[in-house]
Amino acid sequence: MSPTLIEILKILAPLIGGGLAGTILGAYLTNRRNRIQPIGAKREIIPFVNRQVAGSASNAEVSIKIDGKQESYRNLTLGRVTLTNTGNKDYEEFRFEVTLNGLNMATYIQTESPDRSHVITTNPSLDLNSLDNEIDVTLTPFNRGDTYFICMFIIPTTEPIDIGLSSKHPVKFVELQEYREVTTSILWDVIENTHVVGVPVGLPVRTFRKRLFR
Repeated sequence: MSPTLIEILKILAPLIGGGLAGTILGAYLTNRRNRIQPIGAKREIIPFVNRQVAGSASNAEVSIKIDGKQESYRNLTLGRVTLTNTGNKDYEEFRFEVTLNGLNMATYIQTESPDRSHVITTNPSLDLNSLDNEIDVTLTPFNRGDTYFICMFIIPTTEPIDIGLSSKHPVKFVELQEYREVTTSILWDVIENTHVVGVPVGLPVRTFRKRLFR
């Protein structure tokens, strides 16, 4: 394997003088830190409830309960965004924007961070009476290797649904590799243990799980 520039400079440093080598190495590292950083992103759209359950005459319906208010939906989609800091820079605070295309609107957002030291905040606050398709998100902190998850219940009106990501930071969002099994297990946990209080009418939960994640 060929030596990297840093390894070559470390070898040459004692020969050409620490000052010059240190200046070159410092300039190289500074330039590397200041370049546009790659942020790993994965955007997933999973039909949560279709207007008709495939292979049957039953209509699917799910009820969501938020802060004591409840609403039923016959057409709902689950959107999930995974962000990983794949660059070489740590952020005390990383801000980015999520934008749904067309008139698709998010009615609820659930976030998942690595631990209590990592915090996700979103604006505006969404509920059953307050929908939006432009959400500002702040990750605190967003260090190298950190991963955050954001799940959205989306009321679809425009097909296909697209989740746009943007940021004022000098970053580039690059696609993460798919991990289907991990994704489905986490999404099912969201469905079972958060605010979803209903399942498709007349459809057993086990069958619904297979329909949703097949």
